[in-house]
Amino acid sequence: MIATTMLRAVWSLRRWSRERAAPLAATLCMLVLGMAFSLFWFRLRLGAAGVWRTPADFWATYLAATALAHGHLAGVYSHATALVTFPAIAYLFAPLAAVTSAAHLSVGPPVGPYWQPTSWLVAGPFEVLSSSTVLFATDAYARAMGLRLPRRWMLAFGEAVALTNLALFWGHPEDAIAVGLVLFAALDASRFRYRRAAVVLGIAVAFQPLALLAIAAVGARLAVREIVRLAPLLVLPSALLLLPLFAASPAAVWHAISSQPNYPLLNHATPFTMLAHSATTMSVDAGPGRLVAVLAAAVFGVVACRSAVDGHEREVSRLAMSNLPELRVLLWAMAVAFEIRLVLEVTLTDFYVWPVLAVVVLLAATRGRKALTGTVLVAIALTWFDQTHLVSGLGWWAVTVGVAGAAVVALRPSEPAHVAVRLPFDRSPRLRLA
Repeated sequence: MIATTMLRAVWSLRRWSRERAAPLAATLCMLVLGMAFSLFWFRLRLGAAGVWRTPADFWATYLAATALAHGHLAGVYSHATALVTFPAIAYLFAPLAAVTSAAHLSVGPPVGPYWQPTSWLVAGPFEVLSSSTVLFATDAYARAMGLRLPRRWMLAFGEAVALTNLALFWGHPEDAIAVGLVLFAALDASRFRYRRAAVVLGIAVAFQPLALLAIAAVGARLAVREIVRLAPLLVLPSALLLLPLFAASPAAVWHAISSQPNYPLLNHATPFTMLAHSATTMSVDAGPGRLVAVLAAAVFGVVACRSAVDGHEREVSRLAMSNLPELRVLLWAMAVAFEIRLVLEVTLTDFYVWPVLAVVVLLAATRGRKALTGTVLVAIALTWFDQTHLVSGLGWWAVTVGVAGAAVVALRPSEPAHVAVRLPFDRSPRLRLA
């Protein structure tokens, strides 16, 4: 019995890995090359032996995880951690932080890469692996839309290249996890698995509130009564994780979650910076502006996705819904939602453009190899531009928002063509929208 169970598990794992060979290979390459970059970049470039290039922002998050691992709940949201997102990422890294703390491994400073933090040898690979959630989510879309294997490999490595800036330069795996879970939730919703979609989307929100931007797109087909019924599943993960931290330090948690302070002098000011409330001499409150972005994205998502669903349901059966270009409309609505957030931010950081790029690269994969190649090149160029800061002030904001917005507009879904296909487990051909 035990041997049979083990054989079945091995066979299932083999089949699972074979179906997802593309994101697995992209994750492995990103892990190996990323760790090599971290450990040897400064030595090769500057001759600085023993200096590691680790993402400074990551260590602030890791400090919050360490405080959580030691039971210091009041230290999770503090000036030292500067944590302004929901705390799921701290819970995820807390067991790892407990291990590295018990082993007396050093951590990096929250500013500058000029240290040799030995905790990175353990935390770095885990950070890259957790960030790869979005690679498997985009591949799941590629399989659902019937993309051929060569294009799935191109998509996986194109997404990995764009993800490198977020994961290895800045160290924000929570954004990648949240976007990946949002994509999985949307895919579940397209297959009428709304309860599971609500749970997955709720977990995504617990990692990063930017997942709220996709709520309307994911639940566009639902009636108000169904939305109210599923709302507790959306709120519960964040509430459960925040409750003990709020009990320990209510003022700090409320300030971090509601105000979400950001620093225009350290990052990039936008046309809306002057409208934001100044929290301190260096920071402004970004929370109200992000709430406006969520509301604007909700209105657009409902209008765009509901009209697409109403049109498609008149022409195809319920069995074919998971393969419809409704997925393209849904993805495009997500890209627009992330672009709205980018436009309305009171302070921009270099990696804020990544969610838009991740979704437009996936959209481009549905158009063909040329569109995918061109979009990946645009994503690389825009990421390089944002990192090099060739233009400062509002010019930087205009180029970043403009190029990302142009990519979103260029990939707007066109009218679908009708083709006859044979669905799985069905002997009769049905009409599907290509």
